Amino acid sequence: MMNRFIITALSVFCLLASACKKDKQAKEPDNLYLTATKDNTNWITNWHTYADVDAAKNYVLVGINKEENINIRLTVNSSNQYVLVEDKTVFYITVGQDVIVASYTPDNSAGNTVNVTNHDIKNALIEGNFNIKFKKISGADTYPATITFTDGKFRMSKAYD
Repeated sequence: MMNRFIITALSVFCLLASACKKDKQAKEPDNLYLTATKDNTNWITNWHTYADVDAAKNYVLVGINKEENINIRLTVNSSNQYVLVEDKTVFYITVGQDVIVASYTPDNSAGNTVNVTNHDIKNALIEGNFNIKFKKISGADTYPATITFTDGKFRMSKAYD
């Protein structure tokens, strides 16, 4: 009787111990982010990725923070440097995440910069930093005339191949 109790107790203990053990699982690369200081407040996206726009080394970095969206367009120039494509870079604010209520383009007099510090094509990762000042091109007066992103940092995985 005592042996049966001990065997049962050990079996239950082993079952509980193995049930609580965490399995090693494949996971996305750690520390993916797109963050910045937006007009002196911390701005952190809850969704971000990057994609190839075409075969000509053009890329778009996309970040969404609730109703605020940023699309940073980059191209690789003849010196193999990443350059901001200002006329295709945009920041916009939505309502319900589908109706655009204010949109902004980079202020080309502000000395905007995007620096790609690492682009690991094999592992589909891109990282770097940015400073961009946007000026409003549409939207009510209740939205600011300019929005400035400073100390921006990104590390993103590619959306698709």
